Amino acid sequence: MNCGQQKVILTGAIGFLGAWSFAAEPAAINRTSVDSARDRAPKALQLVGHDLFVAAWGYGIQILDVSDPAAPKWKGGWNPRRAPVGIQVVGDYAFVANQLAGLTVLDVADSANPVWLTTYDTPGSAASVHVVGKHAYVADGPGSGLLILDVSNPRQPTLVGKYEPQQHHPSSVQVVDHIAYLSCYSWFERVDVSNPSNPQPVGRCRVTMAFHSHVAGKLAYTGAQILDARDPMFVANWPGGGISVHVVNGFAYAASYGGGMRVADVREPLDAKLVTVFLPESPQYDVVVVGGRAYLMDTGASIRILDVSDPRNPTQIGSFPSSQYVSRVLAFKRPEPATGVKPPASEATQVPIVDTTAAITNAPPELSRPHTSVEGGFSFVLAGVPHATYVIQASSDLNSWTAITTNVLPATGALRITDLRAAEFSQRYYRAVKLR
Repeated sequence: MNCGQQKVILTGAIGFLGAWSFAAEPAAINRTSVDSARDRAPKALQLVGHDLFVAAWGYGIQILDVSDPAAPKWKGGWNPRRAPVGIQVVGDYAFVANQLAGLTVLDVADSANPVWLTTYDTPGSAASVHVVGKHAYVADGPGSGLLILDVSNPRQPTLVGKYEPQQHHPSSVQVVDHIAYLSCYSWFERVDVSNPSNPQPVGRCRVTMAFHSHVAGKLAYTGAQILDARDPMFVANWPGGGISVHVVNGFAYAASYGGGMRVADVREPLDAKLVTVFLPESPQYDVVVVGGRAYLMDTGASIRILDVSDPRNPTQIGSFPSSQYVSRVLAFKRPEPATGVKPPASEATQVPIVDTTAAITNAPPELSRPHTSVEGGFSFVLAGVPHATYVIQASSDLNSWTAITTNVLPATGALRITDLRAAEFSQRYYRAVKLR
């Protein structure tokens, strides 16, 4: 059905308002029994137990321990400096919508040490993923659409079906009862995926700001509209204006970019009311609400934790800056044995200067400007927050990491680090973690 925003639809909707209900939030969350992403279209944040998984553009996957919401701690990360924008954790696996890279699968059985398993190269740009049963539904575009992958073997996803929307590529997908709901910017689509190899459209509705939507009960909430998800059809506007929305117990929480986090009472959909706005200094990108707490991510990937037990009065109780995420990985490979005359030691150990490296205060630390001497030593520049303390960790397999040195940065925010043992390994990887 192609619908518009017409009063006749509102009139027809009044008769079944009483039948609408809101999806209840899980009372308990653990990795083996409850998936905290099932009650909304997954985006950049997912809480599993006390682990907050963060898909951060340019910063990879970062995992925070939020057991103490007043003092969240960095726990683990996988940072290849790609562009993940969506994540869903199912059991021991994290499925990551990794933009141009496609769908990445990580083993997160040990959430302190996520391990890359595979990446399925999608035709377009993977913007969202929702895993239900043995299938991963990927919103992929442009030039692609909804991809349905069999992930019963997470190490080897296999394409089983595809649907291409007529109007625009989808930016998010949520699957409920064999129906895939697609947010396609100016369109909201409903696709029957009961036969994954042959998905069929079963309705669409023109909307505005459908970057991300949340189907809760019989209603769908986009950035600015409330829809009857069963047809779909327009029901009412709501004062959200968000690029991400999560509806919990009749209240809609929207990350509204420069508009902060907006909270609306949507228990009466035809009379939705804005009840408050939490307005930090930075634009907001995503929000997920679990157990009376809102986890709010800004466009710089920093996290705020709010007490929303009273939705009308959100109160910040904790935060975590993105500068404390793990750096991306830097690789060393032992050079081939030198031939000919060996240069003097002074020439072999000469390294580039550091004075052009800028401090990094609002992003993860950076390892750059690698240098390998003919004697086998390996060095690089660590850049981060001036006077902060960083641990350099090393690994030979990207699985097990060992701290090899702890360093306090000077006022310049940059320091050259040298690993004299690098030549003992055929290959070695490095990353930096900031100590609080």
